[in-house]
Amino acid sequence: QRLSRAQGCRGRPRPPGQPCRLPVLPAPSPAAMAKPADASKAAAPKTAAPARQPGSSDSAQEADAKAREAPKKKSMWRGLLTGGANSMVVLVLFWSVYVANTFRGILWPKFPEMDPVTHSFVTKHQNIFREGDRLKAKLWVDKSAWPNKKPPLAEFEFDYEWEGFKTVSRTVNASITDAQLVKGENMLLSAEVLHEKSGRVVRAKGGLVKAMATPEVRLKYRLLSGAQCPEEPEPGFGNKGTHIARGIPMMQVRLVFDDTAYPTPWARSPWTPPLFVDEFWLTNDQLVKLNHTGANIWESQVQFELMGVARWRFQQHMERSLEQNAKIWGEDSEEMLQMPDLFAITIPYLLVV
Repeated sequence: QRLSRAQGCRGRPRPPGQPCRLPVLPAPSPAAMAKPADASKAAAPKTAAPARQPGSSDSAQEADAKAREAPKKKSMWRGLLTGGANSMVVLVLFWSVYVANTFRGILWPKFPEMDPVTHSFVTKHQNIFREGDRLKAKLWVDKSAWPNKKPPLAEFEFDYEWEGFKTVSRTVNASITDAQLVKGENMLLSAEVLHEKSGRVVRAKGGLVKAMATPEVRLKYRLLSGAQCPEEPEPGFGNKGTHIARGIPMMQVRLVFDDTAYPTPWARSPWTPPLFVDEFWLTNDQLVKLNHTGANIWESQVQFELMGVARWRFQQHMERSLEQNAKIWGEDSEEMLQMPDLFAITIPYLLVV
């Protein structure tokens, strides 16, 4: 403006001593001082919004609604999964407690002290073999059990005590011919324990040859030549041809150590502890394969030892269960062959757990 004023005063007549005066221009308005881009925008004609078609939905609103619902669904499924996992943990714990209580009742049963009808004490019967009593044991290996004319394989005395008992072990050479196996004959291990105070005797016997169902023979071939490996036939036991015979390399005679007092009907009078030949922990792969011709001679170890009453009860329970399963699956089924292996290689306490 100063420049324009200075240029406007040039060439104009003015009185001497009077300054050049130009008309004062009005101040520009704020709207006129706006940026040209804003002015162009303001001057641009407004385009009309497209008309909404009937039946169409707002996509932006739907996207916002779905974005809000997605976390809710995820949190709902996450809550269901977490609750289900926690419920399964609780159910497993309750099931473990139930199983543990069931096995506790099998291993260490509790008997009532009072009769619910007469409200009197229940009569209980004790073991004749009291702790510390002197016992005398004999072992035989022969074609017949407890032979009178043949001297015993082992004869020894011991005290009926759990602490400090030492296992008695003997080695015997068992022999049997193919003709005896065809007839179904066996070599017998027999045991006898005499209680000197009462004169009561407990006996047990078991065969050194085990008759088992004929297993399935799987063909084997040589790696390089591809020729089939010959399989020697095993001798049968009996004339039916359904079972084969194998030798037992270890025989275990066990006397149960039990000081529990049993009421009726578990015991109706003073009783003697069980004596038995234990083959429960013996698997088929431990047996000795025999020849189908001629005589068979193998070495077998005979052991005599005490067994705890809890382990005996557990073993009796499992034997009854295996007998029931054998009726369902079959004696020679794969499940029945694997169960003894499981019990033989696993600690009994882990099986209970």
